[in-house]
Amino acid sequence: MRKRTGRRIAVWAAVLALAALTGCQNPQAETEEETDGREKTERETPAREAPEEETEAALTAQELEEWEAYLNGEDNNGFLRSSYEDVRQADLNEVFYNGAGLEQQPLAEEVRRAYEAQAGEIMTDTVLLTEGQMDAFLREKTGYGLEEFENPPDWTWLEAFDLWMKEHGDTNRMDVVCDSGARRPDGTVELFCSVPGSEENAWISAFTVTMEQGEDGFLFRKNEITEGLILDEAGEETFRDPEAFDPGRIGEFTADADVSGIAGFETWGDFGDVTEENLYGVWYCPEDGVSPGTVLILSADGARVYSPLLDRYGDRLYAWEVTDRSASGLCPALKIYFHGTDTGPLTYYIAGLEPEYFWCNSQQTIFYRQGGSSR
Repeated sequence: MRKRTGRRIAVWAAVLALAALTGCQNPQAETEEETDGREKTERETPAREAPEEETEAALTAQELEEWEAYLNGEDNNGFLRSSYEDVRQADLNEVFYNGAGLEQQPLAEEVRRAYEAQAGEIMTDTVLLTEGQMDAFLREKTGYGLEEFENPPDWTWLEAFDLWMKEHGDTNRMDVVCDSGARRPDGTVELFCSVPGSEENAWISAFTVTMEQGEDGFLFRKNEITEGLILDEAGEETFRDPEAFDPGRIGEFTADADVSGIAGFETWGDFGDVTEENLYGVWYCPEDGVSPGTVLILSADGARVYSPLLDRYGDRLYAWEVTDRSASGLCPALKIYFHGTDTGPLTYYIAGLEPEYFWCNSQQTIFYRQGGSSR
């Protein structure tokens, strides 16, 4: 036993001696030479540069001028006349009002007859577009097809001819100035625009439109109208018929709007403002000593008339419309059909419309809006 123990001690002593001779050391420790070499390598290796963040860039004067020309084009201007968070909410009636620069389809006699059978006699200029034209145009300008828009155009659809048709006045175009703009980090372009010559009562005075680069050009994405009377009706629901009229309400009606600007009934307003939507509401023409007062209630459901002189007491709903006659140099006509559209309607020839009243020069009549402005 003692001999074996002595041998083990001798072997371990030899191993330790060998380790000392070969310089065995901690594998995690570095020699001075190795450390210097690693630091040198790190110093000679270029550091990886952090990617530059994309920043917002203001548009130059030349770019603004180019955008201004673009937005004033007949094919683009209509996209600026309604507010939308998503272009699929745009008002297509405004977009196509003047035809959007598209080639018009001919008004053949059979097309005329089909249209008048649905919408009545043609009194003004017309726009006729095929559904294919509308769809292709919208895809080019927005990237979406006609069926993807929330509301189809409020036009007459002539299925037998694959045509949408609408009567209209001279134009809904507005001159646009691009005051400033910026290219955003996400690649969109935001343009801050105004309508020159706008007065306090202008329908649209300023807006901000957002464009996005597409494969073949820029696409409309968003438009926010920031100034103008159009904002008075923002967020309001379409005026609905309040049912039978109570004559007792007349005692609460007012007619105190300042109408000095139309004294003499020789003043004309903007015919383009006289639309059915802008006339939604309750209107009152006071008793004048010759005839009793008249109340008109105009809604998306129909029209009610309270006029004892006409033997109408607001208990029935009638069809009504606004006829644009500006192509003939005439003011719009508000028509209320007591006995259907085949007989002569009660007609008011509206010379102009303000938020609180509308007036008729030839009939020397003023109707005052009740319950505030809906324009």
